[in-house]
Amino acid sequence: MKKIVALLMTAVMTIGMATVAFAAPSPQPSTGNIVAAKGANGQDVDLSKVTTSDNFAPADQPGVDAIKSNPQNVLKDAVGAPNANGYGLAYVTNITADDDVQFPLTLTFKVDGVTSTSKVLVLRYVNGQWVPIDAVVGEGTVTVTVDGPSPIAIYVLNANAAGGNNGTNGANGTDGSKVVSPKTGSAPVMMCVVAVAVAAAAGMCATSRRKHA
Repeated sequence: MKKIVALLMTAVMTIGMATVAFAAPSPQPSTGNIVAAKGANGQDVDLSKVTTSDNFAPADQPGVDAIKSNPQNVLKDAVGAPNANGYGLAYVTNITADDDVQFPLTLTFKVDGVTSTSKVLVLRYVNGQWVPIDAVVGEGTVTVTVDGPSPIAIYVLNANAAGGNNGTNGANGTDGSKVVSPKTGSAPVMMCVVAVAVAAAAGMCATSRRKHA
């Protein structure tokens, strides 16, 4: 009986540990991380010297506020209304670099949900206005070339799939900023299993004591 109880308690502990892991939150997407940087001559640039952040220069803040509050209007002004249809803002960030880094820089951003066939528009805030710049789309990446530090904004068709820090309405009307991690499991169900196992072990112990008594 003692062996059976010991085995049951071991099973209970195992299930309990599995429950903790089962209910752990998934890592958040890393949209906006720079995964590669190259200089004008194609040389690799130390990624620690190129920074993206939400710290915008005072002169740039009005443009950033405008694109966050009404991204569709900003995009329409930049590329024309017909070309803006169905695009949602996936990410806005400010690009800066250390003093010893020379522009132009070709930067590759990680953008979750993007594939090589995705349609992407990228804007750069220069001299008080958002202007479109060329972008190359890869599997989970968007690559652009910038000739100086500035804010940039990445739009994706059906941008709710991309999910970034400042995403707004995509083509299907969902909010791209609300990134929902995949569910890793049902913790309540597992807790019930643990409770039943504990009760069974306790019942067997009580039965065993009565028999011996």
